[in-house]
Amino acid sequence: MRNQCSLRVYRMLDNLPTIGGAIVIIVAVALFMLGIIAVIASAPVLEDGTVADTSFKAARTEIQFYTTIDSNGNTITHSKPVHYPNKWSIQVVGVRENGEPRSEWWEVGEGMYAQIGIGDWVHRDAKLGVVSIVRKVVAEDATRSY
Repeated sequence: MRNQCSLRVYRMLDNLPTIGGAIVIIVAVALFMLGIIAVIASAPVLEDGTVADTSFKAARTEIQFYTTIDSNGNTITHSKPVHYPNKWSIQVVGVRENGEPRSEWWEVGEGMYAQIGIGDWVHRDAKLGVVSIVRKVVAEDATRSY
Protein backbone atom coordinates (compact mmCIF):
# COMPACT_ATOMS: atom_id res chain seq x y z
CA MET A 1 0.00 0.00 0.00
CA ARG A 2 2.85 2.36 0.76
CA ASN A 3 4.36 1.84 -2.67
CA GLN A 4 1.12 2.76 -4.41
CA CYS A 5 0.71 5.91 -2.33
CA SER A 6 4.25 7.11 -2.97
CA LEU A 7 3.82 6.32 -6.67
CA ARG A 8 0.75 8.56 -6.80
CA VAL A 9 2.67 11.39 -5.12
CA TYR A 10 5.51 11.09 -7.65
CA ARG A 11 3.03 11.15 -10.54
CA MET A 12 1.46 14.32 -9.13
CA LEU A 13 4.89 15.92 -8.83
CA ASP A 14 5.61 15.06 -12.47
CA ASN A 15 2.51 17.02 -13.52
CA LEU A 16 3.35 20.06 -11.36
CA PRO A 17 5.18 22.02 -14.12
CA THR A 18 2.20 21.46 -16.43
CA ILE A 19 -0.19 22.71 -13.75
CA GLY A 20 2.05 25.72 -13.08
CA GLY A 21 2.17 26.56 -16.79
CA ALA A 22 -1.61 26.37 -17.01
CA ILE A 23 -1.94 28.75 -14.06
CA VAL A 24 0.44 31.21 -15.71
CA ILE A 25 -1.59 31.10 -18.92
CA ILE A 26 -4.87 31.61 -17.04
CA VAL A 27 -3.42 34.60 -15.15
CA ALA A 28 -2.06 36.11 -18.40
CA VAL A 29 -5.46 35.78 -20.11
CA ALA A 30 -7.19 37.34 -17.09
CA LEU A 31 -4.80 40.31 -17.11
CA PHE A 32 -5.33 40.75 -20.86
CA MET A 33 -9.10 40.80 -20.36
CA LEU A 34 -8.79 43.36 -17.55
CA GLY A 35 -6.71 45.53 -19.88
CA ILE A 36 -9.37 45.39 -22.57
CA ILE A 37 -12.06 46.31 -20.04
CA ALA A 38 -9.97 49.27 -18.84
CA VAL A 39 -9.55 50.56 -22.41
CA ILE A 40 -13.26 50.23 -23.14
CA ALA A 41 -14.18 51.94 -19.87
CA SER A 42 -12.00 54.95 -20.67
CA ALA A 43 -13.54 55.43 -24.13
CA PRO A 44 -15.38 58.72 -24.66
CA VAL A 45 -19.10 58.54 -23.92
CA LEU A 46 -20.34 61.94 -25.10
CA GLU A 47 -21.25 62.51 -28.73
CA ASP A 48 -21.81 66.24 -28.41
CA GLY A 49 -21.75 69.03 -25.90
CA THR A 50 -20.59 72.52 -25.05
CA VAL A 51 -16.91 73.50 -24.95
CA ALA A 52 -16.11 74.49 -21.36
CA ASP A 53 -12.31 74.83 -21.55
CA THR A 54 -9.35 74.48 -23.90
CA SER A 55 -5.84 73.21 -23.24
CA PHE A 56 -2.57 73.30 -25.16
CA LYS A 57 0.52 71.33 -24.16
CA ALA A 58 3.66 72.30 -26.04
CA ALA A 59 5.93 69.68 -27.57
CA ARG A 60 8.70 68.46 -25.32
CA THR A 61 11.45 65.89 -25.19
CA GLU A 62 12.31 63.99 -22.04
CA ILE A 63 15.30 61.78 -21.37
CA GLN A 64 14.42 58.41 -19.88
CA PHE A 65 17.09 56.40 -18.08
CA TYR A 66 17.14 52.65 -17.66
CA THR A 67 19.71 50.16 -16.45
CA THR A 68 20.79 46.75 -17.68
CA ILE A 69 23.11 44.15 -16.25
CA ASP A 70 25.54 42.39 -18.60
CA SER A 71 26.69 38.78 -18.32
CA ASN A 72 29.63 39.80 -16.09
CA GLY A 73 27.30 41.43 -13.54
CA ASN A 74 28.21 45.00 -14.51
CA THR A 75 25.37 47.55 -14.33
CA ILE A 76 25.10 49.79 -17.38
CA THR A 77 22.94 52.93 -17.46
CA HIS A 78 21.38 53.88 -20.80
CA SER A 79 19.44 56.96 -21.83
CA LYS A 80 16.79 57.36 -24.48
CA PRO A 81 15.10 60.59 -25.63
CA VAL A 82 11.31 60.40 -25.80
CA HIS A 83 9.51 63.08 -27.81
CA TYR A 84 5.97 64.17 -27.02
CA PRO A 85 4.34 66.25 -29.80
CA ASN A 86 2.05 69.27 -29.36
CA LYS A 87 -1.32 68.36 -27.90
CA TRP A 88 -4.51 70.38 -28.32
CA SER A 89 -7.54 69.42 -26.19
CA ILE A 90 -11.01 70.74 -25.46
CA GLN A 91 -13.15 70.01 -22.43
CA VAL A 92 -16.69 69.13 -23.49
CA VAL A 93 -19.60 69.20 -21.06
CA GLY A 94 -22.76 67.36 -22.01
CA VAL A 95 -25.36 64.83 -20.98
CA ARG A 96 -25.10 61.05 -21.37
CA GLU A 97 -27.92 58.99 -22.87
CA ASN A 98 -29.24 58.22 -19.39
CA GLY A 99 -29.45 61.95 -18.52
CA GLU A 100 -26.36 62.13 -16.29
CA PRO A 101 -24.09 65.16 -16.76
CA ARG A 102 -20.58 64.33 -17.94
CA SER A 103 -17.36 66.15 -18.78
CA GLU A 104 -14.66 64.79 -21.10
CA TRP A 105 -11.42 66.01 -22.66
CA TRP A 106 -11.23 65.46 -26.42
CA GLU A 107 -8.03 65.77 -28.43
CA VAL A 108 -8.33 67.92 -31.55
CA GLY A 109 -5.96 69.07 -34.27
CA GLU A 110 -4.31 72.48 -34.38
CA GLY A 111 -6.70 73.79 -37.06
CA MET A 112 -9.85 72.78 -35.18
CA TYR A 113 -8.41 74.11 -31.90
CA ALA A 114 -7.93 77.54 -33.52
CA GLN A 115 -11.58 77.61 -34.66
CA ILE A 116 -13.22 76.42 -31.42
CA GLY A 117 -14.19 78.85 -28.68
CA ILE A 118 -15.56 78.35 -25.19
CA GLY A 119 -19.34 77.99 -25.37
CA ASP A 120 -19.35 76.46 -28.88
CA TRP A 121 -21.54 73.42 -29.42
CA VAL A 122 -19.44 70.54 -30.83
CA HIS A 123 -20.12 67.02 -32.10
CA ARG A 124 -17.73 64.05 -32.17
CA ASP A 125 -18.08 61.26 -34.74
CA ALA A 126 -17.23 58.17 -32.67
CA LYS A 127 -16.23 56.04 -35.66
CA LEU A 128 -13.92 58.58 -37.27
CA GLY A 129 -12.87 60.45 -34.12
CA VAL A 130 -13.56 63.75 -35.91
CA VAL A 131 -14.78 66.79 -33.96
CA SER A 132 -16.94 69.33 -35.76
CA ILE A 133 -18.51 72.62 -34.67
CA VAL A 134 -22.30 72.45 -34.66
CA ARG A 135 -22.99 76.01 -33.48
CA LYS A 136 -20.61 78.85 -32.73
CA VAL A 137 -21.30 81.20 -29.86
CA VAL A 138 -21.93 84.77 -30.97
CA ALA A 139 -21.84 87.94 -28.89
CA GLU A 140 -25.64 88.13 -28.44
CA ASP A 141 -25.67 84.56 -27.02
CA ALA A 142 -23.27 85.62 -24.31
CA THR A 143 -25.52 88.49 -23.17
CA ARG A 144 -28.78 86.52 -23.35
CA SER A 145 -30.08 85.30 -19.98
CA TYR A 146 -31.70 81.88 -19.83
